[in-house]
Amino acid sequence: MSAFAGMRVPRTDCPRPCSPAVCDDVQRMVLETLLPVAVSIATLLLLTVGLVAIYGQMYVKLLGGQALIVNKMSTLEVFFTGAVVVPGLHKSEVMNISTTGLVIERNGSGGLICNDGIRADLRATFSLRVNRTTEDVLHVAQAVGAERAMQQTTLEELFVAKFSEALESVAAAKTFAEHREQRDAFTSAVLKEIGEDLNGYTLDDLAIDRFEQTPIEHLDANNILDAKGILAITKSTTAAQLRTTELRTAHARRMKELETESKELLVELESRQASALLRLQKAAGSEQTKEQLDDRLLERLRELVETAVEARLAAQG
Repeated sequence: MSAFAGMRVPRTDCPRPCSPAVCDDVQRMVLETLLPVAVSIATLLLLTVGLVAIYGQMYVKLLGGQALIVNKMSTLEVFFTGAVVVPGLHKSEVMNISTTGLVIERNGSGGLICNDGIRADLRATFSLRVNRTTEDVLHVAQAVGAERAMQQTTLEELFVAKFSEALESVAAAKTFAEHREQRDAFTSAVLKEIGEDLNGYTLDDLAIDRFEQTPIEHLDANNILDAKGILAITKSTTAAQLRTTELRTAHARRMKELETESKELLVELESRQASALLRLQKAAGSEQTKEQLDDRLLERLRELVETAVEARLAAQG
């Protein structure tokens, strides 16, 4: 007997007046028909909610700069946004593929040797990452492992020797001064020397943070390469000092000449001043006062000074 058998449906539910027994039968038939449907809908909803919850637990969502490697029994698949990993059936690993900096420093006796023998202290930062393709991610995972892919120790093992060789090769092609003046050209040459075949990795950028001459006190005079550099530095320094001395001597000589010319001009002006005063006195006689003679003398003196300056400028021009 149904649990709803005791319920009564209002008489208005019936399309036309009927006996109580007939209405009860109709109500029982409706309930018996709808109940399985309601149970099926409820079960379906519960199953849907359960599947969504299970899917959410099995779905691995990735952050930017990550790759998911899923071993699906017979195949390996790579995902860059996320994927469903079924426990017991799938094995998965997350690989960091974001850009990481690898710093190489060369200082002192380990500095780069340029074409003229001068050593250079250098600090370079190489920006590396795993290439965002399925083939490259799988290649790196099989070569070094997903967890170790972007660790500093791994990058040093893989690339320090290769990158150092490229730096040395490019440094030896030009003199230290040329590299200093053409920093961008140096960077481009190093990138070209390294190339693009990095076994699944990509070199995004190279920054030369420091490129300075190695101090001469850090060089070994008994080392033939350093001896050449010491000689080049000494020659360059001596030439610069001689040039500085020449400029200072020329400057001092010119100042002395200007001083002599000033004294000569002053003597000439004093002589002209005396002559002019004598002429004015003769021309004025006793009619001019001393103040008037001084005013005329000053005016004449200004004219003489202007004439002398213009003559000097014309002679120099």
